[in-house]
Parts: sequence; C-alpha cells; structure tokens
Amino acid sequence: MIDTPNYADALRILGCKDGRLVKVIGFAAEAERTGWALAGGTRLTSSLRDMRDGVVAYGEDVVRRMPELKGGVDRFTRTQRLAAAHAAIVVAAWFEALGEAKLPFTLDQLDRGERISHGVPTAERYARLVAGLLLERLPTPEPHVPYGETRAAVERAYARMSEALTGYVGGLSVWDELAVEDQLLLPRVLSEAPTAHALRIYDEDYRSLALDSHEFGVRSLVTERPPPATALSRVAWLLAELAPPRVGDRPMIHQVRMAANALDQPLLLAGKLPEDVYLPLLGEGYLSPRCRVAELTRESSPAERSWWDRQRLLPDPEAFLVGHLTSLRATQAPLLVLGEPGSGKTKLTEVLAARLARSEFLPFRVELRAVRARADVSGQIEQAVGEVLGEEVPYADLVAAGDGAMPVILLDGFDELVQGGLNRYDYLERVREFQARRPGSGARSR
Repeated sequence: MIDTPNYADALRILGCKDGRLVKVIGFAAEAERTGWALAGGTRLTSSLRDMRDGVVAYGEDVVRRMPELKGGVDRFTRTQRLAAAHAAIVVAAWFEALGEAKLPFTLDQLDRGERISHGVPTAERYARLVAGLLLERLPTPEPHVPYGETRAAVERAYARMSEALTGYVGGLSVWDELAVEDQLLLPRVLSEAPTAHALRIYDEDYRSLALDSHEFGVRSLVTERPPPATALSRVAWLLAELAPPRVGDRPMIHQVRMAANALDQPLLLAGKLPEDVYLPLLGEGYLSPRCRVAELTRESSPAERSWWDRQRLLPDPEAFLVGHLTSLRATQAPLLVLGEPGSGKTKLTEVLAARLARSEFLPFRVELRAVRARADVSGQIEQAVGEVLGEEVPYADLVAAGDGAMPVILLDGFDELVQGGLNRYDYLERVREFQARRPGSGARSR
C-alpha cells in the first residue's frame, strides 16, 4: 500500500486559503492527537452546513484552477497536486450530494443539536465527525487499476463517510425527534441516496480534471488496446502531451540525457553480417512488450507462473509506464520488472531511458554488473553516471543540476546481483530505503 492523501493533506498541498475550513480540520486533527479538551474544543463553533458549503466551493475552485495549480512547478510537485486535486473532488462530490439528499432532517437541524444523555458535548461529537469525514485516506487513480475499480474504492469511501454521519446524528437531540421508522431507515438512506448521486458528480468532475490534466486521461488509456507502435514511441508522445521537452539543461545534465539516447544504436550486437542482411536500429526494431501487472502483498507468489496467469494483462504497457511515472506510487515504491532470461528486460531499460531523455524526467540507467556490487544505491548511481561524465558527482548534485526534473533510476541486472553470491538479498529493501529518503526519486529495478 502507498500513502494517499486525505482531505486535510489535499488542502495543505494545494495551499487552501479558506480559513474556516483549515481551522476546523486542524482542530479535528489536533483533537485526535491530544483529545478534545486539550485541543480547545470548548471554543469550536460547529456547523455542518458551513463545512459542507466550504468543501463544495473549494472543490469547484480546484477544478476551475487546475491549469494554474499544475503549471510552473516541477514534476514531483505536480504529481502531488494532481493527487490532492483528486482527493478534493472526491470529498466535494459527497458533500454536494449530501446537501441535495432527501433526509428526514436538514443540516440546519443538525447544527442546532444539543447535549443528550450520552454526556458527550456536541462540539466533541462534531470533531469526531470531521475526523471521520476528512482525515481518512482517500483512493487515488493508478495506472494498473481500471477506472471502474477506482470508482468502486471511492464508493467505499462514501459508505464510510455516511457511516460517520449516521453515528453523529444518532448522538444528537434531533435523533429523538425522528419517527421510529426514520431511525431504522436512516443508515440505509444515508448510504444509498448521497452515494449514488455523489458518484455521478465524481464522474463529471473526474472528466473535467482529465481534460485539463492529461495524466488522468493517460491512466484511463491503460485498459484500452493501443495503436501499433515501436520502441516505446508512444511513451515519448504521451509525455510530450504532459509537458514539452526541456531546453537549456546544464552541460552535465545534457551529457546524461545524450548518453541515455540509444535509439540509433543497433537492435542487436552482431559480428560482420552478409551484404544483404540489415539489422534495424533499436528505435526501429524494438517492439513494446506484453506484460501483466500486479500490486504485491504478503499473499502474493510472484515466483509462481500460475500466480501470474491470474493477474491483469496490460493491453497498453506504454500508457501504463507513463501513468506510473506520473503517479504517487512512483514516488514511494520501486517498480520491479520480472521476466525470463532473454525476455528483453535490459532493452526495456535502454529504450525507456531514451524516451525519458527528452522529457521532464531525468533518467539514470545503472548496469549493476558494471558498478560496485556492495556500494549503496546512490554510490552505484554516481559510479554509473561518472562513466559518462568522466568524474563521479554526488547524487544530490546531479538532482540539483536537473533543475526540477524528476529522477528515474533504472537499475538493470537486479536478478544477477542477488544471485551472484554477494549476499545482496536485501538489495530491494535498500532501494526502498533510498527512495524513502529522497521522495520523487522514481527508482526502478529489474
């Protein structure tokens, strides 16, 4: 699992300036840590209607300002903002639907609720409600997950939010004023009516985000069959839609990008060929691979072919790669590419590095067989890049020289490293630690 943003995270990432909204969410977060009284609960003015109006208005503002929010920032910041924007529209859709649902009470009636026999002040109950509605992590679109599954995860989030509101209402004086029939039906009414409407609103807002942010559109392409192409050419085309090729790189970074461009090299290395035999270049003859994709859990068995047979076959691996590179997951966990010897894993890293070389990403391809096997990950990157530059440069300096370009570390030869008798079975964990220390490093291994 990766850490996805909750609504409070979204406001922080997007720089929300609605003071009332920020204040009530901040109070709820503090109350979770220290308790209601220490957080200053007696000073909290609770108003579900005000919160609803603020959340809906901010969701509309995010959709309207999306071009501005994702412009003029580096790739990592834009990835964070896109995930935050998605969280904002998920919550806004539910609150909008809540305000339009036919319930046996109004939001104003809830706001006028008084203390009841449970002895829990309304403000404290309200703080718990805010935590249940706005401090839980929310689903985010991912390239290996079809839109329908993301939508189902959003629906589950809505069900959880409805449960939180049902619990809140059950502790207010308005509950005792409801007919017994309404009390019995309320959980079902809150679960079904706002949720169905909220999903329709979410669909519309998601389409609006996709129009302004091609990253969302690319992720929906993953489940469609692509037109024929060679050498991951659609990767370059799709990335060019997200951001134009970079110009004015520093000389050091220009060298790194040039070294990654291997498309004009022979597809296969061979000796002297007969006069009538021609081997295509890598950019001409490399065919996009067919592959399956899965998110590993403790129950996964990736060493078993039968397990892979049950995983999703990707119709469009190129859209998946672009969707992954622009997702939160790419900034938090490595992508492990598995395949039989000779299946083309090395060529994949070569072609992908070449396609990324003319984008807002900065590829560092590391042949693990050619660097110090016992070095840490940053040391191996520095040695590999040093072969290109003629000197080893600290990894932090390389990233700084990239001027905001997202580093993508392509580690080639992972299987040979762990099988080479050097006791590097912890190497993948070291890669994870390297990425955790440097968010946005985009480490990959194969």
